[in-house]
Amino acid sequence: MNFLILIIIIGLIWYAVKIGFNIGCIVGGIIGIIIGSSLGIAGSGGASNGWIIFGAIGFFVGGLISKKK
Repeated sequence: MNFLILIIIIGLIWYAVKIGFNIGCIVGGIIGIIIGSSLGIAGSGGASNGWIIFGAIGFFVGGLISKKK
């Protein structure tokens, strides 16, 4: 679980520096957190909160969608 969170944080920092931080990142992250707050994802032999994974996915996808417009 801790390794997964570390990978997600490093990925978010890389994304913000390399691709750019925009309003789509914030909106996508918030939507991902709302969706993932009620879900549990099995990882590393235990259940981790879905908002960690879905928030990061929403951050990436929202940033890419906003960048294309």
